[in-house]
Amino acid sequence: MKLAFVSRPNALDIKAYSGIPYNIAQSLQSVGCDIHYITPLEEQATFGIKAKHYVYRKYIKQSFLRDREPPIIRQYWNQVRTKLLEIKPDIIFSIDSLPFASVNTEINAPLVIWGEATFNNCYNFYPWYKNLCKESYIKAEKADRLAYEKASLLIFPSEWAVNNAINHYGVDASKVKTIPYGANLLSSPNFDSFESIISARLETPLKFLYMGTDWSRKGGNKVVEVVRTLNRQGYPAELHILGARWIDPNILPFEPFIINHGFVDKSTVEGKELFESIFQQSTFFIMLSVAETFGIVYCEASAYGVPSIAHDVGGVSSAVINNQNGKLFPLHASVEEITNWIIKITSNPEQYTELVHSSYQLFARSLNWQTGAQQVKKYMEKLIK
Repeated sequence: MKLAFVSRPNALDIKAYSGIPYNIAQSLQSVGCDIHYITPLEEQATFGIKAKHYVYRKYIKQSFLRDREPPIIRQYWNQVRTKLLEIKPDIIFSIDSLPFASVNTEINAPLVIWGEATFNNCYNFYPWYKNLCKESYIKAEKADRLAYEKASLLIFPSEWAVNNAINHYGVDASKVKTIPYGANLLSSPNFDSFESIISARLETPLKFLYMGTDWSRKGGNKVVEVVRTLNRQGYPAELHILGARWIDPNILPFEPFIINHGFVDKSTVEGKELFESIFQQSTFFIMLSVAETFGIVYCEASAYGVPSIAHDVGGVSSAVINNQNGKLFPLHASVEEITNWIIKITSNPEQYTELVHSSYQLFARSLNWQTGAQQVKKYMEKLIK
């Protein structure tokens, strides 16, 4: 099966867009798809678009989405169209809708989009989609609708996104599927490699792992408060932080229970070993996002049998399933509610061990790229029979 793989971020760069394009392409190739890349896609904003962007930001104080402007979308499509004529694919595969959102887009092969979420999912949810100018909102809505109409198959990693595509955009339910994203790991951990240290995770201090670049959106301060409260209640605990671009200066360096590892490059031998060591020794992974379309890092935690603690927002409930690989709490759950659950689970070694096992099993069964690619391939094969 010959795939034209379309990605605005560079799908050949493992660090681009959290590694999602790279891992999708690699996993599809591993299940036998013949990948022909159309990536990255360039954009050049016209003077008019730059001027509008400046006026909205400087004077009107509103957000403006330049990649939803028709001239930009046409630039994407023109690059794709040129390559499609050379490739002559069986399937056109894209990781988002925008390259196919031009009014004049004509395609001669089935279009499959495995996107993160719809625009409507993200509107007034992520910070950069708040206070959006009306012009960008209208164009963004139109762009998704046009692309979804052209697609033969739409795939999202969460039920949250699938339901929005059906209910808000009116997409036929028969052509929308839920397939979770997978863990962005260079190699899958073997359960045997950490099974022997599960009991050590319950020894004090308990080790909590937070990994996320956007401290505010991913609930960094609340995470700190959870670990601080445990310590105050007589349950010694550490918070290990990976990859945070910024940490509230009121917290560091004043909290002795916090160990900040900074950015760890998993592509190096040293970075991979440190990354694995931190995960294997962690009692829980905790990231209390206030906005999240899915959360690949929860899949990575499950790969090491580390139960996750998360807020039930956006598409997180497709990455963290209660009592299987962690615990979901309502967005406004108190710190006390969270700490009470932690104390209950860690006071019962048998229950904690069961949660570790089921976390890994969920990763092996569905929260990995290989399984997702196999499912996608089966759906695509039906489109070309």
